Amino acid sequence: MFVFKDGVAQSNIRVQAGEISALTNSYGAASFSLTSGNYEVGYYQPRTEQEESLFALTEVAIQADVSSQVFLSLTKDGANVDLDLPLSEYSQDFEVQQLKKQEGPKGELSLTVLDSVSNEPVKEARLFFRGYAIDASTNEQGVARVALSQGVYDISVVHPNYVMQIRKDISVTANQTSSENMSLVKADIVLDEFVVSAPFVEGSLASNIAALKDADVVSDAISSEQFKKSGDSDAAGALKRVTGITVVDGKFVYVRGLGERYSAVLLNGLEVPSPEPTKRVVPLDIFPAGVIQSMDIQKTYSSDLPGTFGGGTIQINTKDIPKEDNYIGGSISISVNDYTGDEVIYQPDNRTELPPLLIEKSNGFQELADEVRVGNTILVPGLTPAERLALDRAMVNYRDYGLETTKLKPGSSVDLSAGQSFKTSGGMQYGFAGNLYYKSKQSSSGEVIEDDYQIVNGSQAIDTASTSERTTLNEKFGGLVSLGLEPQQGQKIKYTLLGLVEEEDQTKLKKSDDFVEGSYSEKTLLRYTEQEMLSHQLNGSHVLDIWSKPEYAMELDWGYSTSTATRLEPGTFEYVYKDAASGSGLVIDKNKMFYQYSDLEDTVDNYRLDLAIPFTLLDRSTELDLGFYQLNKERSLDNRRFKFGYQPVAEDSREIDEILSQANADTTLLNITSNYRQDDAYEAEQDLSAVYANWLVKVSNKLDVFFGARQEDSTQELVVGIQPTARQTYTLETSDVLPFLGLTYRLSDEHQFRFGMSETLSRPDFREFSPTRYKDPQTDYIVRGNPDLKYTTISNFDFKYEWFPSYNETISLGVFSKQFTNPIETVRSRPDEDIEITYANAEGADSIGLEFGFRKNLDKLFPSFENYFVEGNYTHIESEVSLNAADVASNGLTSTSRPMQGQSPYVANLKFGYDNFFTRRSALFLYNVYGERITALGINGTPDVYEQPFHRLDFVVKWGLNDTYDDQEKRIGYGVSFKLKNLLDSEVEKVQGGEIVERRKPGREIELGFSMKY
Repeated sequence: MFVFKDGVAQSNIRVQAGEISALTNSYGAASFSLTSGNYEVGYYQPRTEQEESLFALTEVAIQADVSSQVFLSLTKDGANVDLDLPLSEYSQDFEVQQLKKQEGPKGELSLTVLDSVSNEPVKEARLFFRGYAIDASTNEQGVARVALSQGVYDISVVHPNYVMQIRKDISVTANQTSSENMSLVKADIVLDEFVVSAPFVEGSLASNIAALKDADVVSDAISSEQFKKSGDSDAAGALKRVTGITVVDGKFVYVRGLGERYSAVLLNGLEVPSPEPTKRVVPLDIFPAGVIQSMDIQKTYSSDLPGTFGGGTIQINTKDIPKEDNYIGGSISISVNDYTGDEVIYQPDNRTELPPLLIEKSNGFQELADEVRVGNTILVPGLTPAERLALDRAMVNYRDYGLETTKLKPGSSVDLSAGQSFKTSGGMQYGFAGNLYYKSKQSSSGEVIEDDYQIVNGSQAIDTASTSERTTLNEKFGGLVSLGLEPQQGQKIKYTLLGLVEEEDQTKLKKSDDFVEGSYSEKTLLRYTEQEMLSHQLNGSHVLDIWSKPEYAMELDWGYSTSTATRLEPGTFEYVYKDAASGSGLVIDKNKMFYQYSDLEDTVDNYRLDLAIPFTLLDRSTELDLGFYQLNKERSLDNRRFKFGYQPVAEDSREIDEILSQANADTTLLNITSNYRQDDAYEAEQDLSAVYANWLVKVSNKLDVFFGARQEDSTQELVVGIQPTARQTYTLETSDVLPFLGLTYRLSDEHQFRFGMSETLSRPDFREFSPTRYKDPQTDYIVRGNPDLKYTTISNFDFKYEWFPSYNETISLGVFSKQFTNPIETVRSRPDEDIEITYANAEGADSIGLEFGFRKNLDKLFPSFENYFVEGNYTHIESEVSLNAADVASNGLTSTSRPMQGQSPYVANLKFGYDNFFTRRSALFLYNVYGERITALGINGTPDVYEQPFHRLDFVVKWGLNDTYDDQEKRIGYGVSFKLKNLLDSEVEKVQGGEIVERRKPGREIELGFSMKY
């Protein structure tokens, strides 16, 4: 008999079979010799020295000359008795079978057992071979060597101080030695209550907490289990639950309040490209939750990370092949919001691409001018009359332009996933994991207030008052395929293919009153974009046991990725109606009919190689990590703007489709012209190489010292323009040594302190350090680069206390400080009809903060609150920018003392709810709020613009409809989900000097879903 509580061996449990009883030993085992018959087996737990209580009862049928192994796993739902069977009958039914004998030629199994935290050998761990009367123990080096007949075995490894681990399908070949490694988790991180060891599943909450506890740096993490239960559909939505993180525009992540330029995103340890036309940062809303296993947010720097590090680095880990359970599943959902069913503006032809003739004639940024000919002599080359007519006709006939109305439909999503692994008789394991998804969402902005203010006679006065409405039709689809191969224990190769597509259709109408000019106008924007990402990754991990000593085995990790991100805007169109000069209604503004074509491609080739070398120094375990990193990034942007020239005889008040007609195209009144500049297109490249070394020294059982440095060299080159004679080249080269130091001091297995300090940097984006002036294809702002821009250097300091009361409970308190030299900020350099922004270095900036986080199970405090928990985090940040007087004067900045742009003074999250792992049922309230933050710097006396706190409350239910938790039988699990988002119906507000300059209402959302998984 074996008795385990959450995989931990239970001693001094009295087990009684008939009239015979025995106490379990430190390995949770008790042995009986019984005559044949049916026995009622009772399990008794001591309560006092004189009393004991019966807590489990089962029946066991014993036959003559038959041996059995009975495993009792204690759970909150009662006792679950597993009669261990011979391998031929294993995991079928619970009949008692005679144990197999060891017959035939034998081989040797060498099993090394290590502590999962310290990697130290675990001695005196016992090995029980299920279905066989064999057991063995590990020696001082944590190694057990057992002679076994050729075959396949399931092994239970038991130690009084560790959680039991089961390794299935271990192959032993005659006349050969099979080597296996196993890590045991200390029993002190397991709850005192009777629960099974399910939390140690990959991607679970407990596996993430265990990883955080074992990490050498200050970090946070969120698992796939957590963001599924939180109802978050993508990486950006999930990350807003993490301590000190805010999400801007639903896709850009600010770590510790610092802008997106101060964070980096890695996919399986490698960089990925960005589909953003003017930013290098990767928008995280493109990563669906279904392809993610976990996300780690490293907040203290270590030299194995890219040197671009300010707030932190976000590491997205995609789904791996299943280690044990194969699966196939799927889910569907439908969602509605406050605007579903409303009549909204819409243009069904937004997806239509510009005519191929226009793209052909404008290739190479050729001017769309008419040729000048005298007789047969061409004086100025250009479009012939026939080409002009064909082009103008193509432009007016390829689509409709007028606004229509439609009713917003409910959103929907479909998700399919599968994973399977196989193992050969020779011990090789291989398998796959895959995910396919589709999601559509139709939304409206409602009525949005957009006002501009200026300083008039020393006081703030409204300049332009605007309202707008925007309809957005969004579709996302894609998937992931992961192929894994383990030729033998300690050798892994993984290939990952990730493909993501997002299509967005926008129709916007903006109505503006210009109080300075005394005029009214209506501007219509019709835009469709496609964003795609395709990533191929190959990763490997190899244990190199050169010395035939597992504790000194080196580990070689390597990775290669080639990825491409694209953004295509095939034919955006905008036009304006304004007040008629006669005062009788609205007429077309003949100077404001613009098209835009934008094609972005961003490719990244990334290599990395890491070698971990463990050794002993002064009788203490230590590890030296050496690495090489190579990045090549190429980006090209083809951004063309065209203009319809219209010369009506009189003001024209007709609808846009009547104006853009073939009748007008056939005359000289209407023709398409080029409106681009050479600066609208560029090619850019970055070559970055780095070598680094990390050294982890275990000074004592309590103190780890982790230090190292990275030498990183980068060359960024930007070539602006298309025509060779007009091209201009700009280069930024950097070479830096980036050191770091980290300390971890363990007061006990539950309590520890961490300290970190490092030097890092942040480089400007390609377009930011060029003097060119261009129009941002997304914001429509005029953007002017700064050739004098310097890169930012950052000094980072962290101190953190962590307490791990149990495997799924944490409490942490930390402080941090950052000093910036030459921080880069966005400055609105001149208010005009088209807003113009530029970039400038401040002299410096300081940021200090405090972070507090916790997760607490409530059943210890309130016994009736079994499976209830509360979780939360709070970050308080104070920052101040040191401004250069010359920059303040040249840019006309109003504020001479202020926080860093985009930084919130506080971020808070609170989660409360019910979560039962075994029934797959959870119900959670989730609250998130961030403090006000500067979104735009005021100039010429106007105050800075602050986005106000947004209070978000969600309620999410995931409810399993049937019981699937059975170790011996796989079942189809059915579940439903219910989500209520933004229950408080909060509004987004931006304020300038006490006046609201922008207000919009995202609205509430309800989602219903159904899922199946086998």
